[in-house]
Amino acid sequence: MVLVARHGRAGGGTDLLKAYLSAGLILLAAVVSHGVFGFFRWGEHLWDRGLWFTENDLFHIGMIIWLFAIRKMLFPQIQDVRPESDDKDAEPMASARI
Repeated sequence: MVLVARHGRAGGGTDLLKAYLSAGLILLAAVVSHGVFGFFRWGEHLWDRGLWFTENDLFHIGMIIWLFAIRKMLFPQIQDVRPESDDKDAEPMASARI
């Protein structure tokens, strides 16, 4: 995502590029926090104190935040395009909504 946004190949304007960059940075933060948490073995220290929370739990929370960020930032920017067909009276497809 970051590479697409960086090189301007996302096919949209600057708002779409910012959305791609933001989503990529959130994903990067989730991956880096997973690595740092595991490197310092903070999960083991928490387990010793009776708190069952590992680097994988932190990573999954980061991924959930990333998915919500994609929904909020990217989905409003995306539009479906109907392929050309013989039916000229057909209505164009609406923007992607979930």
